[in-house]
Amino acid sequence: MRVENWHSKLLAYIDRQERKSFAYGVNDCLLMTAGAVEVVTGIDYAAPFRGRYRSMREGRALIGRPVLTFVRASFPEVHVSQANDGDIAARRVGREWTFGVLIGAHFYVQVENGLGILPRSDAEKAFRVD
Repeated sequence: MRVENWHSKLLAYIDRQERKSFAYGVNDCLLMTAGAVEVVTGIDYAAPFRGRYRSMREGRALIGRPVLTFVRASFPEVHVSQANDGDIAARRVGREWTFGVLIGAHFYVQVENGLGILPRSDAEKAFRVD
C-alpha cells in the first residue's frame, strides 16, 4: 500500500539523489531503488543489506541469489507499458541488470555521479510497487 503524498515524496527523494555519488552498499542502483520503494510504501526492503557490502560480488553473495530473482520474489512483474510512477524498472547492462524507478516518461537509475535519466522506453522489465 502506498503512503499518503507518495508522489511528492518520491519527487523530493529523486531530487536529493541527484547529488549523491555511487557507492556499493551505500548508494548503488539497488539501494537507490529500494530507497524509492521505501518512500512510496514505507517499507525498506534493503535494510538487511544496507552498508554490508562494498562490491557487486559481495552484494550478490549477501543477497544469496541473483538480484533479479530477489526483486521478482518481492514485487509482481508487469509489462513495462502497464507500469506506473513509483514502480521499479530494470534493464540489462552487459550480463547484469540495473534497477531504477519510473516517473513519467523517465527511468531514473543511480550512476557514478548522481542519477541517470533514461527514457522510459529503455526499461526492459517492470515490477509493481503497491
